Amino acid sequence: MTTLPPKALANPHDGWAECFIPPSMEKAILALPGFPAALQRPLQRTYSLVDVLGKGRGMIAACEIQAGDLIIEERPLVVGPTDWTVRTSVLPSLLQVERMQAAQEEQMVHAALQRMTSEYRKAFEDLLNSREDGISGPLRGRCKTNGFALGNIIHDDDDDKPFYGVFKTLSRVNHSCSPNAHYQWCTASFSMQLRATRRIAPGEPILLSYLSDLLDSSTKRRETLLRDYGFECDCPSCHDHIQSDIRRARLLTLSDNPVPYRDLMWRKSPLIWIQAPLEVVNLVALENVQACREFLKALYEVMNAYAVLGDLCAVSRYASRLVSMAKVFELSSEERNALLSYTDAGEVKKSLHFGFGQGWRKKLNDIPMMSLD
Repeated sequence: MTTLPPKALANPHDGWAECFIPPSMEKAILALPGFPAALQRPLQRTYSLVDVLGKGRGMIAACEIQAGDLIIEERPLVVGPTDWTVRTSVLPSLLQVERMQAAQEEQMVHAALQRMTSEYRKAFEDLLNSREDGISGPLRGRCKTNGFALGNIIHDDDDDKPFYGVFKTLSRVNHSCSPNAHYQWCTASFSMQLRATRRIAPGEPILLSYLSDLLDSSTKRRETLLRDYGFECDCPSCHDHIQSDIRRARLLTLSDNPVPYRDLMWRKSPLIWIQAPLEVVNLVALENVQACREFLKALYEVMNAYAVLGDLCAVSRYASRLVSMAKVFELSSEERNALLSYTDAGEVKKSLHFGFGQGWRKKLNDIPMMSLD
């Protein structure tokens, strides 16, 4: 077990995490330039924690929050591997392996709690445990119930495995299959960021998805949530699941069969290849699943279509939304700079394909302008 960032390097206000990671990974993290980066903080308080009927503590917006805005950036209390390695001299059954993993994790998390401040220890102990399955102990159960997938944290040739993190505040955010926020891990600051995926009004619940795929059917989503988290989802998309399932299935179809617009761009009407991404934008708005990457891709394709048509106003409109949404997802600096260039009319006009389809401008009225609010 190790503490990251080391207390000697960390700002006490930013905190630190008790981590179960291999020495090679710790060494790679500490070697990152400028580690640990300071946590970002919004200019005003963006949230409050309140009691939510039947859902424990939850997060609500304390002010108006726009798409892409940072809600909170927080370091975890505990970081551990998704799958714990068990060493034994005999060949155990799968159930025996699971029991041994559970016992090992329970013991290690208990050791981590002894290293925490009383404030952090209480925050962890106050979290809900929905894994009372006869295998998980109360500490492991809290990790499984409240842990966020962190991915590989850092790519390491020796230990390329996924990890989870449990948080003091972020682990209080409730679930929705139509979330208005999305989280992203940042190794440079060893923290998780929560950002809005659409406008959130003051007093509105801040919700994220506990699921890996928002476009699964309501039946599959509810089965997963009941199995892993012990509750039946009652969000609007699960309540009105018939129409929601139809729209999400359509989104999957459009995502799996993208229009090859780069091939069409030079010989056919932009109206042909703009239809599919516009439909995606519309369906995403109806389902409130802006947290899926299909939305980001669709916005980019529509923006490019308007560039071909020479419509600077529409390009700027979609580019601005793209820049906001790009903060939500993990993009390279090159990708972010490329998106920013589309917000500059002068730069857009310099692009090779700008105005190439101006002959089709007489049909612009046939292209619906989708609401991005």
